[in-house]
Amino acid sequence: MALNRSRPRVPGTIAALVSAPVQGFSFMSSLTVVRALETPITEVERAVRQAAGSRRGFALLPTVTGIGPILAVTILLEAGEIRRFTTGGPFASSCRWVSSQHLSHGQREGVGNTKHGNKYLSWAVTEAAHVAIRDDPVVRRFYPRQAARTAEFVALK
Repeated sequence: MALNRSRPRVPGTIAALVSAPVQGFSFMSSLTVVRALETPITEVERAVRQAAGSRRGFALLPTVTGIGPILAVTILLEAGEIRRFTTGGPFASSCRWVSSQHLSHGQREGVGNTKHGNKYLSWAVTEAAHVAIRDDPVVRRFYPRQAARTAEFVALK
């Protein structure tokens, strides 16, 4: 976790930004905690990257827009052996992207298990989509058009 150090703040400038002294104190307390955790988090990230770096597929995942090394490890470990998904449908289902409704001749017959799938894999892929929308100009142009045609959460996935 790298803090944005492009604009360092000193307590005097933080106090000028907040309306109540309590808010400034709260912010400074939170900043102290974040700085204290920065080194242990970096060490954990390094160990996870080292452990996952030897797994097949790890080098390819960060090449996808929005997927960094930590999300790549999460997706790799939560998806398991990718060859078990014969097509994209089972993978989409595992990511909780597929509706659990049961339809027969266009009529709704019931609702299945809405919790089916891996919640951590779903989170990781959704997080990658958010990063891609924020950082990639092509995706940033594509997303609003898609969101206008469908529900926003469908466009995100």
